[in-house]
Amino acid sequence: MSNVRRLIDWLLCRPEIEQARSAAKQSPREEALLSRAKSALAAANHLLEAPERTGHGLAGAHAAVLYLESLYWSLLSSRADLERPDFDLLWTEARSVVDNLGLTAEEAAEVKRFVAMPRPALELPELSERDQEAAAMALRHAATRAIRVREKEKRAAERVALKRLLRLALALIVLVGIVIGIGALMPAKRNLAAGKPWAASSKLFDCHPNAGECGGVQTKIFFHTKEEVNPWVRFDLGTKSTFSSMTVTNRLDGERGRAMPLIVEASDDGKNFREVIRRGDEFSVWKPSFAKQSARYVRVRVPRKSILHLEGVQVHP
Repeated sequence: MSNVRRLIDWLLCRPEIEQARSAAKQSPREEALLSRAKSALAAANHLLEAPERTGHGLAGAHAAVLYLESLYWSLLSSRADLERPDFDLLWTEARSVVDNLGLTAEEAAEVKRFVAMPRPALELPELSERDQEAAAMALRHAATRAIRVREKEKRAAERVALKRLLRLALALIVLVGIVIGIGALMPAKRNLAAGKPWAASSKLFDCHPNAGECGGVQTKIFFHTKEEVNPWVRFDLGTKSTFSSMTVTNRLDGERGRAMPLIVEASDDGKNFREVIRRGDEFSVWKPSFAKQSARYVRVRVPRKSILHLEGVQVHP
C-alpha cells in the first residue's frame, strides 16, 4: 500500500507542489503591490515603445519615472511590513530582491542614483534626451528583473504543475497502450454463424462481399432481398446453441434506414420464431446483448415492407 501511495505522490508531484505553492504564497497586500508594479511596467513599456511617442522629447523621462514606480512597488511587495518607506530606505531594506536583480556593480550604482533622487519626476526631464533614454533603459532592466525575482516562486510552482500534468498525460498514454495491448491479445468473440449456411427471404442480386460488389455496385453487403413485406436473413447454426449477444453491421455505403426497425429472432425448428430483441432507430453497427438464448436458427427481420441488405451478422456465445 505504501508503494502505491508513493507512486501516486510521484505521479501528482504532491510533495513538490505543496512545497512550491507554500513558497509562492503571497499575502493580499503583496499581490496588490506586485500588481501595481506590473501595471506601471506595462505603461512604461507602451510609452517607450509606441510608434509615435509624444511628450516633446520627454518620453524617455516619463517612462523612466514609471519604471522607478514599478521598481518601488516590487521592492515594497517584498517588505509589505513597511509603511510608505522612502525609496532610498526601501532599496536598503529589500535586499532579498535587490541582491537577486543580477545587476553589475556599475548598473546597480546607476539605478541607485535614480532611486536616490528626491524628486525624479522633476529631475529626470532636466537630463538630455539621450540621458533620459539611457535612464529609462537602465530602470526598465531593473524593474523587469524585480518582478521576475518576486514571481520566481510562482513560476516554480507553475513548472511543478506542468510537470504533474505531463506525468498524468504519460500515465494515461501508458494505460491506454496497456488496454489496447490487452485487447489485441484477447481473442475476438467467437462467431457461431461463421461458415454456417444461411438463406434470405428473396434475392434481387448476387452479392460478392469479398470482391466488394453486389448488383454491379461497389458495396460490402453479402445479400440483397427484393422489396417485400418482412424481408429477412436466417442462419442455421447446425445444432441447438447458446448465445447472448450479436454484432449486426448495416449497409454502410447508404440506405441504412431500410434495416429499421430490425428484429432478432430465434427458433428451434426454423419455422416458429420468437423475438429476442429489436432496434427501432437507424444504426451502422448494432451490438445487442440479451439474456442467454438456446436455439438452432437465428433470424434478423424487418417487420414492414422494405429491402434488407446487411454487411455482416455475427452470433456470439
